[in-house]
Amino acid sequence: MKRGFLFFIFTYIFLCSILAFAKENPKPGPVSVKAEVEKPLAAIGDKIKYSIIVKTKNDIEIEFPGSGENLGGLAVRDKGVLKKRFFSNKTLTQWYLLETYITGDYTIPKVVIKYKEKNKDWQEIEAGEIKIKVKSVLEETPEAKDIRDIKEPVSLRSKIVTYIILMLIFIFLSSVIVYGILAIRKKHLKILASMVKSSHQLAYERFDQLRKKNLLAAGKIKEYYIELSGIIRRYLEDRFRLRAPEMTTEEFLSSVTNSKELTYEHRALLSDFLFRCDLVKFAKYGPSEKEINLSFESAVRLIDQTKQDEKKEKS
Repeated sequence: MKRGFLFFIFTYIFLCSILAFAKENPKPGPVSVKAEVEKPLAAIGDKIKYSIIVKTKNDIEIEFPGSGENLGGLAVRDKGVLKKRFFSNKTLTQWYLLETYITGDYTIPKVVIKYKEKNKDWQEIEAGEIKIKVKSVLEETPEAKDIRDIKEPVSLRSKIVTYIILMLIFIFLSSVIVYGILAIRKKHLKILASMVKSSHQLAYERFDQLRKKNLLAAGKIKEYYIELSGIIRRYLEDRFRLRAPEMTTEEFLSSVTNSKELTYEHRALLSDFLFRCDLVKFAKYGPSEKEINLSFESAVRLIDQTKQDEKKEKS
């Protein structure tokens, strides 16, 4: 009698222990999912790869959520699905290639994955949210935060005086006729030089013409940015002999990068300016009045800084 009673007590305690362990350590579900990103910290214009990874059995159906033109404020440039199988298991990866031209903190929200086991109803499982920080290219170096004007060119007055004296001696010894021909030629060259305007003077005139069109007052912000970026492109083509009228922004920046006549600070300023323009022209972004003024000031500042080089070449 006592042995039977003790056996019953021990059996009861053993079963309770098994139930408690099972409750604390539940059997893992048939589907596991996680979300990840390659670059949690990126710069403007960088391509950011975001992935949703699902691991499950071969006989379980998986349905990924649909996506629009953006995820968490980041533009979707491309997407696809990768599939891997290993015996009775499979791994599905839904990936997105994201991009933005605006700095700040972004959060890709939780996503819901649907799955269905054989002869059962659809069920859901979540992947956690992902945080991404996008910084400006101007933040990469301390020097880029303090762009200063280029120093004034060194005076060559003494050399010019020497050249003039030698030229006068040569003209005097040659003949009065040769002197007269050179004098007339020099006079015509001065007239032609006074008629030809420098590339930065033409750019300033185009800025004035753009303001007079009142595109912003008419709500034509996209047209305003197209003309503003066009002024800078045309100025750089005339100023640095860059022939790139039909190039994309990335191709144009690549050609500028190969030019030794633009400093790193100038290229960084140009890159930030053109990406802001592209955001309005192609990504349908609506800038604030402050952002519009900053874009215009960046364009003027780029010409103000690079025209110093032009004066040096002409001196």
